[in-house]
Amino acid sequence: MFRNTLASGLVLALTLSVAAIAEHTPPQGLGSVSGRVVDAISGQPIDGVRVFVTRGSRDLGPPPISAVTSAGGAFTIDSLPRGAYGLRAELAGYADGWYGVLRPGGSSVPLLISTEPVRDVVVKMWKAATIRGSITDESGRPIVGASVELRSRRLRGSGTLLGIPAPTLTDGHGAYEFARLSPGDYMISVLFTPTSIPVPVFTAYRDALSRRTETGQALIQRLSGSGISIPVRPPAIIGQHTYEVVGANGPAPVPAAPSADGRIAVFQTTFYPNVQHVANAESVHVDAGEVKRGIDFRLAARPTFRVSGTVTGSDGPSAHYGLRLVTPDEPAAETTENIQVTTFEVAQTITDARGAFTFLGVPAGRYLLKTAPGGGSPWVRVAVDVGKADLADLAIELHQGIRVHGRITFEGTDAPPSPDELRRTGLARLAPLVPAGFGPGSLGVQPREDGTFVTEPHEPGLYMVLPTGLGRWQLESAMLAGRDISTVPLELTDRDLSGLAITYSTRQNIVRGTVDLGPSVMALDIEVIAFPVDYQAWMRQGLPSHLPSRTTRTARLDSRGSFVMTGLATGEYLLAAYKAQDGEPLGAGFLQRIAQVATRVSHKYGGATAVALPVVDIR
Repeated sequence: MFRNTLASGLVLALTLSVAAIAEHTPPQGLGSVSGRVVDAISGQPIDGVRVFVTRGSRDLGPPPISAVTSAGGAFTIDSLPRGAYGLRAELAGYADGWYGVLRPGGSSVPLLISTEPVRDVVVKMWKAATIRGSITDESGRPIVGASVELRSRRLRGSGTLLGIPAPTLTDGHGAYEFARLSPGDYMISVLFTPTSIPVPVFTAYRDALSRRTETGQALIQRLSGSGISIPVRPPAIIGQHTYEVVGANGPAPVPAAPSADGRIAVFQTTFYPNVQHVANAESVHVDAGEVKRGIDFRLAARPTFRVSGTVTGSDGPSAHYGLRLVTPDEPAAETTENIQVTTFEVAQTITDARGAFTFLGVPAGRYLLKTAPGGGSPWVRVAVDVGKADLADLAIELHQGIRVHGRITFEGTDAPPSPDELRRTGLARLAPLVPAGFGPGSLGVQPREDGTFVTEPHEPGLYMVLPTGLGRWQLESAMLAGRDISTVPLELTDRDLSGLAITYSTRQNIVRGTVDLGPSVMALDIEVIAFPVDYQAWMRQGLPSHLPSRTTRTARLDSRGSFVMTGLATGEYLLAAYKAQDGEPLGAGFLQRIAQVATRVSHKYGGATAVALPVVDIR
């Protein structure tokens, strides 16, 4: 994800033996770190582990300096200029370990290097877990090449947070495996999305790729913006449409060839344990070193129908417009945070030059016909009920995107960002709580000289203003109708909104605190959390973790038992310090336990709030 490297002067790979470590003295002006790598469950030292130094606490880029642990799990790395680093431990059979991580999924801690050696560092590692299963059809025959996807699943408020997807394919026996997993909960799905492309569109796209004319390049760009992937070599053509089934890894197997009249059967996207909707999916839990077997799927091919019609915009038929069918109870933000709903479409297609569309492979059911991801500014949202026959001649009308009008104010001693800086960067982007059919571009609003702005068009849904900044200028508030929509969601319905007042400031904004550790507690063992006093409303709103939060923070202590939190919005908060190994994802039960023993703190943006906390028991 984040790829950084140390300066070229640090690119020095060290593999040190224990004898060499004992005799070696770091060059003057440089620091060193030594310690042990241990099994997090047994506490036993682990030999043969490669320990990497990274820039920052969790740099995932290629590390330039490393050491290998001895038979006693010991390591030493020297020749380190002073600064903040991270330590990552890597060994086959274990999930990667990080300095400061005291529980699976916990946060790491920066390692501060000076000219004084840092000794007795401990890095914990958990044995990697494995999940295995098989995919078969209703007759028990293995499905070869099925696209299986795994996502970590963590509680967040009243909902769950799904991690980055990891795809794989079933082998010749219909079996699949996910290895090198950290202990925790996972969601597993088998993905099938029927995709149909009008043959004239496919032909024009293929010709444009081969000829590379100016007109062809414009067509390629337009079709790429539809949000629908067009195959170069379609596996099947049914009537006037190409047809394929797509999974996370590309084409997925189909149950059988189309019948003589073009009828097809499909496997549906299925979540463990054999359910068709993500809201009903159950988590698969694995402990450290566990091999979880029998996570099997038995899929039944369902008969399907066609759904067809035309899409018309204000200028007439809408050509090359991407469409998708989803279930009507598509995950709501308050119950399924950060679910990439575009992955779980029932079917997808694109209109031809006349605005006509046809979905192939649609099972009976109730759906919403919506804009495809990246489909552009106009939006579509129509209820579709598929019974026991094809649906034809649907007349779909495009609606123009909704814009928000407002003003940005810069309050501080620094000169406001120049128009050129704002053109390059943009500020205060609206982001959807649940990934929708389309959203704003990569840049935020770009105010005019008088500070006024108009956002890019959006489709209906819940949105928040992201706390993006520019240098020392940081978002202070985004007020609309008396609510700060950088901390609570804004609902866009069917019309433009005005009056959004966004304030950027250079004022210091810090919550600073100390923790009374007592004689037997180490600073590294403690984690501090801040969350709203009205945390139940926060959970109901379902503020998602994939958007930067201005109302929740966690922090670890420095060696003196102090912590700093920055960027919290004005409000009433609960703060608590507890043993990091007892922490959990921010689910409702966990927050409720903390709220009973937390300290209430009032914080106003632009201030330096100070607080002293005890260590509390949250078990």
